[in-house]
Amino acid sequence: MMRASVLLAGLCSLAGCGFDVTQFGGRDYTEHHGVLVVDGTPLPNKRWVAVDVPVGTGSLELGSATADIVLSGSPDGASHLEVQLFSELEGDGAVKVDGGKLVLSSAANRLVIVNGARGTLARGMKLELQSGTGDLRLEGLPELSEVRLDDGTGDVRLTQCATGDVVVVTGTGEVHLDGLKGGKLDVKTGTGDIALASCSVSMMKLESGTGDVTLSECTSTRTDVKSGTGDVTLDGQNVLGTTSYDLGTGKVGNR
Repeated sequence: MMRASVLLAGLCSLAGCGFDVTQFGGRDYTEHHGVLVVDGTPLPNKRWVAVDVPVGTGSLELGSATADIVLSGSPDGASHLEVQLFSELEGDGAVKVDGGKLVLSSAANRLVIVNGARGTLARGMKLELQSGTGDLRLEGLPELSEVRLDDGTGDVRLTQCATGDVVVVTGTGEVHLDGLKGGKLDVKTGTGDIALASCSVSMMKLESGTGDVTLSECTSTRTDVKSGTGDVTLDGQNVLGTTSYDLGTGKVGNR
């Protein structure tokens, strides 16, 4: 899967040429009069489709070029996933989960694209999400084995989630983590701010090119913060263990 840094480079280069195009997954996405256009092909038909996630599925990979991905914990212990399907022909297109990945098909052999996802997930899932310009939001997921989130310009938000190791990479998008309980946390942004509140992790590594970093009531045995020009703000009572700050022109302050 393409990483957010690559996506951002594509977005910036195209914007500089005067095109409003998102490059994602090897395709060009744009919109014309409210219609999604992919590689020059209009996809005027869209609908939400339920996708069966087989019991015992241990990992899930989802990607969305411009629309949000929003997932939460399941109240009944089972996964219930919906994706937004765009197609050339009305009603065309089907999608299934195979080996933790989405597999698309078209009865008419025409272009079908997933752009957007929502739903609830079972416990114990390894999750990998990617977006070009949409937000990635996880809420109330009590037991994920591992999480990786890549976003170009959209924001990343995790609220009251518990997981193993977490990796978050964004280009210009902000990262907001509230109530995260987990193992190692690795966050990297280009220009986006990083804000953590009431998080408890074994180790954290936070890096931003120009964004600010805010830690509020967080706990870690080791904390490494790096920023080119952004400031670091420590809010409330943080227990950060062995701490290292590598700042360019930014400064560390308390409030």
